[in-house]
Amino acid sequence: MSSTIKWLWLVSKQGITPQNTAALLKIYGSIEEIYAAKSYKAAGIKENVAAGLRDKRFDAAEQLYNRICACGARILTYSSRYYPSCLKNIHPIPYVLYVRGQMPLLDDMFAIGIVGTRTNTDYGAEAAAKIASDLARRNVVIVSGLAMGIDSIAMKAAINAGGRTIGVLGCSIDKVYPASNRQLYEAVMKNGLVISEYPPGAPLHRGAFPQRNRIIAGLSRGVLVAEGSRNSGSLITANCALEYNRDVFAVPRDIGAANAHGQLMDGANYLIQSGAKLVTTADDILSEFGYAPSAVKGKSAQRRRETVHTAAPKPKSGTLKPKTGAPSAAPNASMEASIAASIKQLNERASNELQRLIIKTIGTGSLFPDELETMLGGDAGSLGTALTMMETMGIIVRTPDGRYGLNY
Repeated sequence: MSSTIKWLWLVSKQGITPQNTAALLKIYGSIEEIYAAKSYKAAGIKENVAAGLRDKRFDAAEQLYNRICACGARILTYSSRYYPSCLKNIHPIPYVLYVRGQMPLLDDMFAIGIVGTRTNTDYGAEAAAKIASDLARRNVVIVSGLAMGIDSIAMKAAINAGGRTIGVLGCSIDKVYPASNRQLYEAVMKNGLVISEYPPGAPLHRGAFPQRNRIIAGLSRGVLVAEGSRNSGSLITANCALEYNRDVFAVPRDIGAANAHGQLMDGANYLIQSGAKLVTTADDILSEFGYAPSAVKGKSAQRRRETVHTAAPKPKSGTLKPKTGAPSAAPNASMEASIAASIKQLNERASNELQRLIIKTIGTGSLFPDELETMLGGDAGSLGTALTMMETMGIIVRTPDGRYGLNY
């Protein structure tokens, strides 16, 4: 069985949490070894949970896999080469993610989280929309929570500006919450990604919403609090950002400013007093990462082979050092063996010879559909059908510029 199914086997077990998953990985090293283990005492797993882990059947995992496919979602596991390294340093780590939409290379994007109150003022709405749209026009990916208020306003503005967005859910991947945001949910899927650590059918619970804030912060290079009170959930996201060594930005408010419910909108001012950077424009944010004002322009959605950010930002003292985009070192022998084993597993899951030929042709790289068509020959319609089926099966994933790579 593939590592993906084994991850689903693990998360389907009663009592499994990100915390005890971390303990299991610390002792056993990989999902394969966790699955193969006969005793879980060394990881400190309670007996009632360990009893479930000793049941090696895949029935529940396969049922979950079918539900994931049925709702059009894909699976991103900690073992996948596409799992973002930026989420491997947050706490607790979301070891299995469920995604819908256009899968970006999450480590290659330049993203800013924009969060705020659900009960915003006109001032907060205007500030969030202006900054989000200006960032989007500069190819910055906007990350938010798909909640009412500032989250929705920022995401709509980014989409209207032709930018990419990532919506992080505090509910199951197949649920639109609030229901009134269905149109926005679908718009995000068309131009970006909806992501959740909760599988299809998972019940809604209040604790999930603060938990998703850590993922927003983890995916982002910095987090902007556009508006909120001192008790706003957006300050949880800001605290997560600080914990993960991300930059925190805030839009200032006048003294005594309140929303229609009488809540003081003093959260951003509090953050500024605590050391967050005061911002009023997108350039205030970008300059913190070494971008010259208005230097990064254009709509990535209109550029077929352009990645999310077009230039590596220059490091600035006191900020998170950005990735340079330099090629990584050649894999060692054990890594090569692991990749070969993963590709072999993908071949075993392939349902016909065309799918196996696609796997062989893609290999460890990534290719556009027209490149595959040229290399393979044959009927373009059959190739398109095969690619769609393989993406649904989780054998391949699509990058933001339209290429396909193997999902190992």
